[in-house]
Amino acid sequence: MRMISAYKFRLYPDEEQEKIIDNQLRICKELYNGAYYERLEHYEKTGKGLTYAEQAGALPEMKKENPELATVHSQVLQDVLRRLDASFRNFFEGRTKYPHTRRYVSSMTYPQAKPNWIRRNSITLPKIGRLRMVKHREVKGRVKTVTVKRYRNGEWYAIIAVETKELEIKEPVEIRNPVGADSGLIDFIYLSDGSRVENPKFLKRHGRRIRRAQKVLSRKEKGSRNRKKARLLLAGRWQDYTNAKDDWQWNLAKALVDRYDLIAYEDLRVGNMVRNHSLARAIQDASWSGFWDKVEWKAKRKGVLTVAVDPEYSTQECPVCHAKHEVALSERTFACPSCGYTAQRDLKAALIILQRALVGMGMPEFTPAEIPTAGQRTGQLGQAVASRVSMNQETSSRIADEPVLGDSGAGSPRASAWEDVTSQLNHLRSAD
Repeated sequence: MRMISAYKFRLYPDEEQEKIIDNQLRICKELYNGAYYERLEHYEKTGKGLTYAEQAGALPEMKKENPELATVHSQVLQDVLRRLDASFRNFFEGRTKYPHTRRYVSSMTYPQAKPNWIRRNSITLPKIGRLRMVKHREVKGRVKTVTVKRYRNGEWYAIIAVETKELEIKEPVEIRNPVGADSGLIDFIYLSDGSRVENPKFLKRHGRRIRRAQKVLSRKEKGSRNRKKARLLLAGRWQDYTNAKDDWQWNLAKALVDRYDLIAYEDLRVGNMVRNHSLARAIQDASWSGFWDKVEWKAKRKGVLTVAVDPEYSTQECPVCHAKHEVALSERTFACPSCGYTAQRDLKAALIILQRALVGMGMPEFTPAEIPTAGQRTGQLGQAVASRVSMNQETSSRIADEPVLGDSGAGSPRASAWEDVTSQLNHLRSAD
């Protein structure tokens, strides 16, 4: 099957190129908002909506009326109208809320990119020119699109989407090493074989530096250059947090996919869970949905089966007799009064998740005694994760005490925090 992958490379436009891109993004925003209002007016007059084809067909006339549109590549303008059309279609199909105008546009896409645009350390874009790019790895596959994006911290990136050749996905002939995973706030995941991964709580680690940067921003005069610098500094702190968490999750996802041939996890309704204001911040910091999306992405490319299981009553159901008993959130041990089975609360939930996945696939059910423990497994993934992922108190306090200012070079607070996080999972794959 053919698959779409993306490469993200850092861009370093010069001052003149940055002005050109900023101007093109402004034009894209104005086109989006203008086309939005055109749809509303057309519906009020005729009772019918405009389509993408109708609005895209009017672009040549619009360029004659507004020559500024000609400074943007024609396919970029068409892609702006596609985005607007997609937002309306998603609304009418019940996937999103009603569309609205854009206060700003941070990216633009070339939908028919050419492979010869990409060179060793640069990329050439129509209407912009040749941009310096840090190409840290080779682009493999047929280039489909190129997106230029500006992040809130002021950094520019080129996101290159490619279509890979047909991959021969290895379907497992026999499931020999299945695992169920229970997501939590104390332990990020607790596996049915007894392995567990401690919740790294990235927001707690980066929170102090973010709060300090927020205070610096609040003290600056609105509209001043110093306020702009403080805003970029705060955005950089949040980007450090996001990068650290994403890197950790990608490494953990790779470790799970390398170790197991079937991974069952909870299909959590996170949108409902964050209504609990006492736990909303911790739930959003954990980012369970984003993590399991990464696991799905890795698993598809390696032929590992993944099953999303309904988590209803997984905490209350006994994996032996399947009787349901209410358990308070503060109780960390599950003791079944019907059959006497006793286990750690999260371990028992992981066993239920794995049972439901296997039964849903038409496979025979098992008892907890039939599941090998982490100590019986050759890879010792649980011990490796527990020893490598957990950050010691010394490292946590050092990150918390770092100054809010500083460059991003080697040895700086930003680089140190990144290295401390990524180093925790360096030996996960070697544990096998």
